[in-house]
Amino acid sequence: MHLARRSWFALTLLVALALLPSAAQAGELIIRDGGKHERPATLDFTGGLWVLGDTSWFGGAVWLCLPIVPQGFIPPLNDTFNLEFGLWSFYYHPTRSNNYFGLTPAAGVRWDFHLAQQWTVFGSGKLGFFVPFGSDAPRSHLEPAFTVGALYKYSSKTFVRLETGNLGLFQAGVSLVL
Repeated sequence: MHLARRSWFALTLLVALALLPSAAQAGELIIRDGGKHERPATLDFTGGLWVLGDTSWFGGAVWLCLPIVPQGFIPPLNDTFNLEFGLWSFYYHPTRSNNYFGLTPAAGVRWDFHLAQQWTVFGSGKLGFFVPFGSDAPRSHLEPAFTVGALYKYSSKTFVRLETGNLGLFQAGVSLVL
């Protein structure tokens, strides 16, 4: 991994950890609890930032997350397989004279691993169709996105969502139980 990218990743992780309350400790592990669990649908709102060299962008996304395999694929583990679809948008600024706005409707999957009562880690993969706006914008195209992240249970109906991936060095937001 490029040195600048590693530095940004480390800084992102430190900022995220500093913002979480001290009560965000792992607690009792539940990853081996492969029993029946209720997995509600969620509506997630995230914001993202990418600043690296001469390239920078910021934007946001909204995702509807539907558990399609609520008890997961691995019986002894506490996991869930979800369908996620929604829209991400961003303002892209690759150089000082070339910038544009883009919208990307996308769909994909997210695999959750419920580590503790308060913490869930996940990996996701999505495919979207990028629609640019602006005279300096590239052409429309398919855009793959891969992330790893964590959900922190803030309350029974609210989670904090933190993630990083190929389209956003740092993404954070809220996940609301429907």
